[in-house]
Amino acid sequence: MDDSVRRAMQIWPNVPECYGWLRLDRRGNWLLTNGDGSAGVGRRISNNKVCDFIARNYLRTTNGSYFFQNGPQRVHVELAYTPYIVSVPNPDETEPALVTHLGDEVDAVSQVWIDEQGALLLEITCSVVTSAVANEAMASSIALVDDRDTERLLACLVDAAGVAAGEAKLLEGIERLMAGESCDLKFHWRGNSCTVKSVTSGEIERLGFIQELKPLAS
Repeated sequence: MDDSVRRAMQIWPNVPECYGWLRLDRRGNWLLTNGDGSAGVGRRISNNKVCDFIARNYLRTTNGSYFFQNGPQRVHVELAYTPYIVSVPNPDETEPALVTHLGDEVDAVSQVWIDEQGALLLEITCSVVTSAVANEAMASSIALVDDRDTERLLACLVDAAGVAAGEAKLLEGIERLMAGESCDLKFHWRGNSCTVKSVTSGEIERLGFIQELKPLAS
């Protein structure tokens, strides 16, 4: 968290919290919304300095919701899907790197899921992180793979013997996972492997986060 933010919180400790104005979309963009709770809308924040400021002050509450500490005011973030989005910055390399929407490089992947739409979700850890979530060491952060990079990461899927899955095996496994069934596909990345499991979009909050925190009714 920025020192200026900490000082502002000390000077103005009781600023009302803000809801419904900031959204993280499925490609890692920050969106300014109408503040009326209308889903699926918003204007992308394109100013790099503003995005960097949000990234440095992106935090997690103890109950699993996320917010941006904008000076003295807590701005709750609506998650279009997961609290982190990862992309592949080196698509032409043999082994893909993974970087979060905050700009942090992923060091390890410990769990992997595919949902009913074929989206790829990862449990990630980063040793160096931009935001104040670093206080939690990002021990169990859930990230959605940017849909533009999902296909690139399919090369990391192997069978139970650790052999790269052929096209037929790969398609069969993904279809089973999308149908909520199990399969023997594993995700192999940087020397570690983990079984790929199924999850539905309606149950991803059970992975340990809240997509949108609503204000208490007055």
